[in-house]
Amino acid sequence: MVARDLRYVVLGEDTAHGNFVRRWLIAEGVEPRNIRLIPPPAGTGGAGDEHVKRKYPEEVAYYRRRANAQRVALVIVIDADRETVRHRQRQLDEALSENQSPPRADPERIAILVPKRNIETWLHTLPGTPADEETDYKPLFVGKTAAACAAAAPHFQEFLQRTPSDTDLPSLAASRSEAARLV
Repeated sequence: MVARDLRYVVLGEDTAHGNFVRRWLIAEGVEPRNIRLIPPPAGTGGAGDEHVKRKYPEEVAYYRRRANAQRVALVIVIDADRETVRHRQRQLDEALSENQSPPRADPERIAILVPKRNIETWLHTLPGTPADEETDYKPLFVGKTAAACAAAAPHFQEFLQRTPSDTDLPSLAASRSEAARLV
């Protein structure tokens, strides 16, 4: 569950990442006008992770300037690809450090969601289809990601509220503590 009265800024690798988070936040009861998606650069050609790593320190600084006066939150979505969730989080920590910014603190409403292998893994498994984090499910969603995001987002909301299971994908399991930062 997330705080419905926050203003959310969403930074993702591509349109699918932003759409998924937007649909999830709306399923949680957040007004669409309180969600701002940072558009990915045109023609990144698969370099969306670099876009996120480059923009992350700027968006954290923006969040920190506004957090004292407004109820705001920042949601980052970056694929783990063939790396680990923790590896991606460390890369974002390093991006802050390189910009002489303090690391993300516990009370800050900055959530980092890291689907492994990619967001399509979550889109595939959340509606109930078994999946693993090594298979590339992206080809299954060519031309269908918008509909898949709309279908999977309410399942993500339900996933976050249910009791953890040993069968949960590790990247989805890690998303629970990240989503909890948004209350």
